[in-house]
Amino acid sequence: MLWIKRNLFFVIGFAAGVILLGVAIYQLLGQMSLDKEVRERLGQRFGDLRYEYDKPVFPDQKNINLVRADRDRLMQFITNGLAVFKPVEPVKFVGEQGFKTELEKILDYLNKEAKSKNVAVPTNYAYSFQKQRARLYFESGSLGILARQLAEVKAICQVLFDAKVNRLESIQRAKASLDDAATDAPASDYVQRPIQSNAVAMVMPYRVTFRCFSSELTDVINGLMQSPHGFLLRSVEVEPVPLEFGGSGPQPGTGMDTSPGTPPPMPPTRWPGRRLPPGVTPPPGFAPPGAPPGSGSGALNPNRLVTLVNEKPFRVVLYIETVVRHGPRN
Repeated sequence: MLWIKRNLFFVIGFAAGVILLGVAIYQLLGQMSLDKEVRERLGQRFGDLRYEYDKPVFPDQKNINLVRADRDRLMQFITNGLAVFKPVEPVKFVGEQGFKTELEKILDYLNKEAKSKNVAVPTNYAYSFQKQRARLYFESGSLGILARQLAEVKAICQVLFDAKVNRLESIQRAKASLDDAATDAPASDYVQRPIQSNAVAMVMPYRVTFRCFSSELTDVINGLMQSPHGFLLRSVEVEPVPLEFGGSGPQPGTGMDTSPGTPPPMPPTRWPGRRLPPGVTPPPGFAPPGAPPGSGSGALNPNRLVTLVNEKPFRVVLYIETVVRHGPRN
């Protein structure tokens, strides 16, 4: 102890040196570990670089320019595609009562439009908004989607009315609020599929059922294709239905059954003086143009009427989706 007292400064200096040496060794080991990690990362990057250099297509300036050109074409394709998927502008309104007013205006417009185009619709039909038509107050935050659906239903019905289909049986949409999901909401107004949304767009499904002939169905499909809005026709279901016809019993002198549910034949065509398509067997009474009387197969009867075309109506079910992009314009 006497020696330590005499050499106190030496002992303190030695102890400080030992401590500093320990700290230096600790830092050295840490730096060696960090150096090893950096070397491994550098080796991995070098391997990645070597892999790029060994590829058949090297990222030189020529290939980079090709990639940029492909990118520009892709962006132009996206721009052109967005022009096709122009969303239907939602109905503009102020407050709940304002939405109710706009709803009644559009329903009245659709009914008048259907009448002017001779399209039959169910009596007092609400076009899938029966629940909203009867309400005075709405779920908070639901009016925005309802306003968009109302505008899209109007646009879809306009295509049907312009095509002059025979009858609109129903139009169904996705449930947009708790009011739509209520137990007293008409099930016939809704489809089973929900509204789908992601970071890019929102997709709303619709199911439209109507009756028509083939020419009207062609006009409906063309109307959806030529529409500037994002209408996607997912599927078409067709089934024959009897033609609704008033009257009972055969008409005198015609021999045609006109009982309810029996489609009346199209205006018949006389065989004499008409040419048949190749491969068609001539029916009795047929004579080609210019043939003398009585030269046809069987006895020539100028009053014989033969139906060439007798198209029947059918029920059509269309599954339509509308695409609405997310963004400032929506």
